[in-house]
Amino acid sequence: MTSELFQIVKEYADFEAEVRPWIAKLCGPHCSVCETVCCRPEYCRESIDSPFLALLRETYPPQTKYTAERGWLTPSGCALACGRPPVCYQFSCRKIAAALPDDSHRHLMNVLSNLVSHAGKRALAGRHIVEIMDAAGLAQVKITRFHKRLDEARKAFEVIQAFKMNGRLPASARTVLSKIAPVPTFPTPQNRKVISRRIS
Repeated sequence: MTSELFQIVKEYADFEAEVRPWIAKLCGPHCSVCETVCCRPEYCRESIDSPFLALLRETYPPQTKYTAERGWLTPSGCALACGRPPVCYQFSCRKIAAALPDDSHRHLMNVLSNLVSHAGKRALAGRHIVEIMDAAGLAQVKITRFHKRLDEARKAFEVIQAFKMNGRLPASARTVLSKIAPVPTFPTPQNRKVISRRIS
């Protein structure tokens, strides 16, 4: 592993470790009582097949072994502290979204669930870093390109953290958040009437 690639692995893992507890706090209360397990062994398989995720797993090894039947799923949740397939963060069910108080909170959750994936976007020739399937390709990933995406993800995460503390989104937040997920147009009291008339 080159020194640049080692640095990318470390910084990706550090950021994933920061974001993961926030997603767990939002989803955990729902997932812990859900009778339908969304995790599937076929999703876990990407952590084996992707050389980048394999590097993460080797650098930060889990305490539990992978099995074909259950993947990384244990009775207490995923055994991977880092190196989870991005889809594991990106998926959230309708029940979780419906439990949030409003559209703004739902958008922030959408951003939060895409932060880890965003850090690896367009790492090499338009490919996500987890989609680079050979060591030679990984060695070509430039840390400056990786840092561009990671910095965008970090700034959006800072907006979410600030919102959690003070309940406000500054004017600049829209631009920062839109780098991760498009900001939806929320109905205002005025255009709700227009939408209602169109529907009726």
